[in-house]
Amino acid sequence: MKFWKYTLLPIITAAAVLSGGCQSGAEEVSEPEEPVIIDPATISFDWQKAFESELKDFMGSDAYTPKKKGNVQPSMFDICDLDGDNVPELIISPNTDAASSCTIYSFADSVFSPVGELGSYGSFNFLPDLHFMNEEYNGEGFIIGKYVTIEEQKLKPVLTYSDNTASASSGARIVHEINSDEVTLADYDAALAQFNGSHAYKAGRKYTFGDETIKYAVYSSEAWGHVLSDEQKSLCRGILQTAMENANSADKDAAFELCDLTGDNVPELIISEGTGESDLCKIYYFNNDEMTLLDGNYGNGGSISFDIVNKVFYSSDSSQISYWCLSNADFSAADYESSGNIMECGRKYLLHENNIALALNENGTPEAETTAAAEEE
Repeated sequence: MKFWKYTLLPIITAAAVLSGGCQSGAEEVSEPEEPVIIDPATISFDWQKAFESELKDFMGSDAYTPKKKGNVQPSMFDICDLDGDNVPELIISPNTDAASSCTIYSFADSVFSPVGELGSYGSFNFLPDLHFMNEEYNGEGFIIGKYVTIEEQKLKPVLTYSDNTASASSGARIVHEINSDEVTLADYDAALAQFNGSHAYKAGRKYTFGDETIKYAVYSSEAWGHVLSDEQKSLCRGILQTAMENANSADKDAAFELCDLTGDNVPELIISEGTGESDLCKIYYFNNDEMTLLDGNYGNGGSISFDIVNKVFYSSDSSQISYWCLSNADFSAADYESSGNIMECGRKYLLHENNIALALNENGTPEAETTAAAEEE
């Protein structure tokens, strides 16, 4: 696929005026302004070095399981703001065994520390609207689970629950419990109702382990809103607001993400329709003074996989895997070999107003802005 992209870029240098040798009365001619792309890696946050160090230490530990030939890498990780303080947490998923939980780390007041362990099969449910996390186990005829949040860099229980209604056919006594107290079915359902209406997704397994995925996740993924120009942000906001209105009308759990699919330090905007099997992703790119929708259908289940090294993204269904590359006109899927540095794209943020402002850094992050200014001087 051949693909050319034109971008709006922040201007940080003034145009020079050509005046030497001009005759009196001649019109002055200005040189065209040269746009400058800001590398997201020049935007720094206090937590980055600690996250990078922990990820690399884990790769050198016995708990790390490298990629097995023909399979998805067992060990993966995620970087996600779980408590809503605008500072992300680091999540490490050792593998996908049933008993495998995620280890969560936080960075607060210049202190990096483990928060606790949560989940099974290498992931847990995250409810971003509430900033709650959920762990649930379905056994033979029963279910047990809990909701937790993060306070003072520790997992704090919000609610625990258990129910064995599925054992009714065996003659077992049916018991519903909330916070270890036996309750009626009506009270049990009422206690869980506050969570059931919130969108949730599996957290813990966004990135495979590798030098380039660690580099991108730690030093670029959280910085796109700090390097886009005001014009670029306005274009993104317009597209996202329209998509949000459409998603609300269709009652879809749409999401979005900024991700550089071409390696030019200018991100594309990926909008995920939802998490249904047939839900696709729409990809927009900056094109002069507008954002253009990339032709074609992309993704499966509302996300795409992206090879950070080869700049190839792909999705699979029951019958095939489809590959695309926007940076290489001579790309051939038949010749593609994975670098192993893979990330899932499309669902970093649920498509809500507050997340749009967060992703575009419309409220500003002082330490990031100061660093960017220092880089420009």
